[in-house]
Amino acid sequence: MQAKINAMEDKRLKEEQEKRLEILRQKVASQFSHVTVDKDRVTQNTKAFQNALDAKECGELFPVHGYSADTLMKDQRFKLAAALHAAGLHTSDYARSVINRAAPAAPARPSMASNFELGGDH
Repeated sequence: MQAKINAMEDKRLKEEQEKRLEILRQKVASQFSHVTVDKDRVTQNTKAFQNALDAKECGELFPVHGYSADTLMKDQRFKLAAALHAAGLHTSDYARSVINRAAPAAPARPSMASNFELGGDH
């Protein structure tokens, strides 16, 4: 008997909810009756996105005076130093020696050669 009463109550609540939703639909429909369906407008690029695409076609906004992240990450020593820094090990003597022993990304230019040594015994 209680189950039957609960089912009837649930049915009555759903009907009331549907009536309230229908009233809301009618209010909204009257406020937005001027809106038309325009599938092309909905699927086109937004102005901001189109401006971003146009900016890419024009090239870089400002010249880069230095190294990009891609250029830096090609250097194995830089990658190693970044990993050691992330692990908090970059300040140890061992970390410095490992970084110094790592092969450079490009061989040194001949003009960079020097006979001058820092430190050492005289």
